[in-house]
Amino acid sequence: MSIRDRRDPAAEAAGCRAEIERLHVLIEGLLTGASRDTAGFALAHAPDFTLTEPGGRTLTRPEVLAMIDGAQGAVPGLRITIEGVRVVASADEFVVATYREVQVRAAGGATVRAATVVFERDASAAHGLRWRHLHETWAAGSDRVVYKLVGTDEWASALRDGRFAGAGIDLVDGYVHLSTAAQAAETARRHFAGRDALTLVALEVSALGAALRWEPSRGGDLFPHVYGDLDPTTTVRWSTELPLPATPDGDTVAAAVEAALRTHDN
Repeated sequence: MSIRDRRDPAAEAAGCRAEIERLHVLIEGLLTGASRDTAGFALAHAPDFTLTEPGGRTLTRPEVLAMIDGAQGAVPGLRITIEGVRVVASADEFVVATYREVQVRAAGGATVRAATVVFERDASAAHGLRWRHLHETWAAGSDRVVYKLVGTDEWASALRDGRFAGAGIDLVDGYVHLSTAAQAAETARRHFAGRDALTLVALEVSALGAALRWEPSRGGDLFPHVYGDLDPTTTVRWSTELPLPATPDGDTVAAAVEAALRTHDN
């Protein structure tokens, strides 16, 4: 009988579930500002820990720690829940488990990650497990489409050129500002009053790849940002010019965005 055969599968699954939930309670606390235990977060991860993000970018342990340190208190109201923990492989030195991580933002909208974690067995670690590798992908229930509100002439130029490098504040900040469906109307209300030639562009999250990053912005909410040019031929689900009066106020632009979302995404 192997060591694996002698293990209690139920106890092993319970240990994985407890450790995954424990770490995500800590992550939620760090991101909302309820906790400052970055040392505890660091201790959970093996020295050669790596994280592959949903977009495909792989981060080393120092890069992950720096990312968490920079995001402390940046997402007030964030709630993280863990679902469907399942052990899929087990051996003397490691355990592999899968789970779903649901992040619900205070301003609305959610991201859902399907995750696979490789744990090293370590008697000195919480629940005897230390995080060695984590691979995340977007799952059903996530924001699979994000949006860009842009001047109609600017978007026409992007279609002609086959690339969109951003406009206005994008060029200043060095990345393309996007919004989720829950954020798009407020973005329009705050930043596009007075503009009467606007196009709303819907972009496929899966097509943006590693260039897409979710970063805290207005009110601490996580916003999608793209670092690099957008290819209109491969990333766009749909686009539509908004029917706007001359010099509309912010509420009018927001209402036009909401109407476009209802028409095209429902």
